[in-house]
Amino acid sequence: MTIKVQDIVQAMERYAPPVLAMPGDPVGLCLGRPDAAVRGITVSLDLTSDVIEAALSEDAGMIITHHPPIYQPLQTLTSESPEGDNLLTCAENGVALFAAHTNADACRGGTADLLAGILFPEQQAKPLVALDAHAFDEGFGRVLSNLNETTGRLLQLCMDRLDAPFARLVGDLSRFVRVLAVWPGSMDEEVVLACQARRVDLLIAGECKHHLSLMLAARGIDLIVAGHDRTEMPFVGHVKTLLNDSFPALPVYAPVR
Repeated sequence: MTIKVQDIVQAMERYAPPVLAMPGDPVGLCLGRPDAAVRGITVSLDLTSDVIEAALSEDAGMIITHHPPIYQPLQTLTSESPEGDNLLTCAENGVALFAAHTNADACRGGTADLLAGILFPEQQAKPLVALDAHAFDEGFGRVLSNLNETTGRLLQLCMDRLDAPFARLVGDLSRFVRVLAVWPGSMDEEVVLACQARRVDLLIAGECKHHLSLMLAARGIDLIVAGHDRTEMPFVGHVKTLLNDSFPALPVYAPVR
């Protein structure tokens, strides 16, 4: 049976329903023909020239990324920019592009669940920022309670399990942590206020602007910055496994990025 782009889209949207995405987030199929046949899939965090080269060498007719390759409306599409050249290369070679972004952050088994599960596989995590009118386990970020850890131990855990040797701590290495929050990728002021409301001792985030780290410190919340890509990379392996299970006859590739 021929597997089409639309079949992959449906499988991905069952995993990460578009309704969970933040307003204005351009998730879903952003380039390609839904009825085109797919002989292979490449999964990555980002659309880069290296990822495209790998997809073409693997004869993959579809690339799935976490970060949308087209985020703002295009005024022009030319090869004069690297981003435009990437999109043109995909279009010219019949490579479809699909993104699961904030919907994959909020869903069950999404980036937040994956991050929490890698650090504490036996602990049940709940959303830090819940989504109204959705299931109790859907939302952004995750909170783990009743821990018995120190910030130093958690920093080392991030370095080891996330392959994040440059993770850094803003706080006290010996602080006792009972309530931990994780937030893959980048964060904003809403995350700080949510951590305060949930009495979080330590937040593990992908990246954090300076003024947000000051806001956290002023509220007595320590911070580990583990790297944007390091906190979201588990998405790649998870989606690869999901697609392998859904389409056993279809090759699924996962280059480094």
